[in-house]
Amino acid sequence: MPVPGALAPGEAAEQPTVSVPAVGQEPTAHQASPRGVPQGLAGTVPAEPASPAREMTEIPDASDEAPGAVEPSSFGAALRASLPSASAPSLSAPEGRVSDRPGGKGSGQRQRTRRSAEERAAQVEQDARQDSATAGEPVAVTGTQRAVGAALGRRPKGLLAVALAGVVVLVIVLVPLAVNNLGLRGEGAQASAQAESTVLPGDGELSSIMEVAGDPGGVPVVSLKGRLTATSEVRTDLLTEGSGRTVAEGDPVLLSVSTFSGIDGRNTTGTDSGVSLKVATLNPELGQEIDAAVKDQKEGSRIVLRSAHEESSTATTEITVIDILPTTAVGEERPATEGMPQVSFAKDGTASLSVKDLPVPERATIATLIQGEGRQIGQKDVIIARHSIVRWSDGKAMGTSSYGTAVLPRPIDMTNTLAGISQLLVDVPVGSRVVLALPAEQARGEDAEAVVIDILGIIERGQVSSEAPAEPSPAADASAGAPAPATPTPAGATGAATPARKES
Repeated sequence: MPVPGALAPGEAAEQPTVSVPAVGQEPTAHQASPRGVPQGLAGTVPAEPASPAREMTEIPDASDEAPGAVEPSSFGAALRASLPSASAPSLSAPEGRVSDRPGGKGSGQRQRTRRSAEERAAQVEQDARQDSATAGEPVAVTGTQRAVGAALGRRPKGLLAVALAGVVVLVIVLVPLAVNNLGLRGEGAQASAQAESTVLPGDGELSSIMEVAGDPGGVPVVSLKGRLTATSEVRTDLLTEGSGRTVAEGDPVLLSVSTFSGIDGRNTTGTDSGVSLKVATLNPELGQEIDAAVKDQKEGSRIVLRSAHEESSTATTEITVIDILPTTAVGEERPATEGMPQVSFAKDGTASLSVKDLPVPERATIATLIQGEGRQIGQKDVIIARHSIVRWSDGKAMGTSSYGTAVLPRPIDMTNTLAGISQLLVDVPVGSRVVLALPAEQARGEDAEAVVIDILGIIERGQVSSEAPAEPSPAADASAGAPAPATPTPAGATGAATPARKES
């Protein structure tokens, strides 16, 4: 049975039409009466928007627009304004086609289309805003740039960014170091204050009241664990035992002496180096306490004396550190060098030089027999040494040798000795024994000479404490055998001095 209102097979559906009146014109009945709409409701149909479905087909695609044709910020708003409101009345469709009932098939399709359009417009607007906001920004920003930029209110670029990054790195590195350094200084000052406030007996066990650092022959350092009271008697402690010869009463000795305060441990010796070098015969004239402490000890030993002393009207203990230095060269022995003078020693420590069958030297030459490990000699130093000199032409000894177990070592001023000695001894370490072959122009000017020297120590100029006369002296008589001044070259010399040569 045919359904009332249904289309017959092959019959085309008639499309509804809406005529939009001009502005200010009232719609007529035939203009507002589409097919299937009651005549009484025709006047309530709005002229626009015409049809949601029709308007959706006319939404422009953002990708089709020319750049700059639509402002990104207003495009979405204009698009949303053109869309029908959810509360706007919808046109009635012919029965059986599109339903305008809430929840109907046509209503759901229009809502989905409207939401899709709104989402698309919102995405276009969001993309446009992001493009505008990120225009001209750097691709990558470092953490340092963010930190500095936050302080400056902008992000630095180029050389400014590099310089500021360097400053930040320096601050990060140096500030902790400075804080740590200040902390260490504070701890050191606090420890020193605590040590001075602590009172310890000067007669106490040495290790319980102080520490003495440094090797024998060097500058000692005393660290007190508290302020010392005065000792009741002189106390002697053997801190380091040497391996050299045993010192007996009447023997020549070479002593390095330093004194320290019993209040704060500071060096009170009174010399720039902090030590005083003494060359003397061991006897009570050297000082009863020192004589008693050094006697029967071995060279290379370190001794600590403690005795009562008054300092700044305060009774305390004076600390004396004594190093018994070797009186002959000590170090690694080297084999004799061919073509150089031969050196030999007797049991009593005296030296002999032989230049037999050796050609007269044409230039100054040095060879090492014992390699020391001490401080190197400078051009203006005053050294403590043993030496012996012979004439090349006949092997006769020149002057008095300072070798021998009963003979005191003597000082040599590097600025006032033979030219060959002053040139060749520079940079030679203390403890060495060397032999020199000197042509006449670098000796006394009359004959070539052979010299052997043991270098025992370096002392401050004007701080020599020795029973032996300084050698050489400006008034030395060349015929007596004392080394002549280095400069000027003696008048008897002929020709220019030949450069010195050192043998290994």
